[in-house]
Amino acid sequence: MNNSAIILANGDGIRLKSDIPKQFTKINNKMLIEYSINEFLKNKMINEIIIVTKIDWIEKLRIKYPNLKIVKGGKTRTESSYLGLLSCGEHIENVLIHDAARPIIKQDLISRCIENLKKYDAVVPLVPCNDSIINYVDIDYINRDEIKFIQTPQGFKLNKILNAYKSLNKLCTDDFSVILNVEKKLKYKFINGSYKNIKITNSNDLSLAKFYINEK
Repeated sequence: MNNSAIILANGDGIRLKSDIPKQFTKINNKMLIEYSINEFLKNKMINEIIIVTKIDWIEKLRIKYPNLKIVKGGKTRTESSYLGLLSCGEHIENVLIHDAARPIIKQDLISRCIENLKKYDAVVPLVPCNDSIINYVDIDYINRDEIKFIQTPQGFKLNKILNAYKSLNKLCTDDFSVILNVEKKLKYKFINGSYKNIKITNSNDLSLAKFYINEK
């Protein structure tokens, strides 16, 4: 199997209140996106890496990573994912789509996503919800045992996810929701994610990510 990793790095990171997009914020003198890139580079099952990013950062990333594909992102996350998928090489069979704002990605998760794509069309990491959840409009408690938090990387058969994007007529919040909207007989697998695989959205997340990165 030939596998591609698409790293989405086109967000603005407004909630982080930073002068630069959050994916380029530094921890230990290294940009957040570098942590994800380096993990995918280490994995021998990854054949190519595609970075979808803001136009102002394309040249900077090309200088730092001359062997990677760097492409311009779209107006939405959905459009950016689609542009990344269109950039996959002709021999690619599987694709992992990952948020650059999740720097604590580990080899085990990457490998498990790829291994499960031998049997499934889509593979999605989840973590349980430990808090009580309430619909505060209706004041109705939701069974937390039926709620999971979705993470990335999400893995897909390239032909399946690309066809789903070509048929999509609405905005979606992640790639799994795209393929669910189109594929009626989808073979998917939920796998265990990691609570450390956090998505950076605010300064507290950034502090927590720094703590995890500096763990021995």
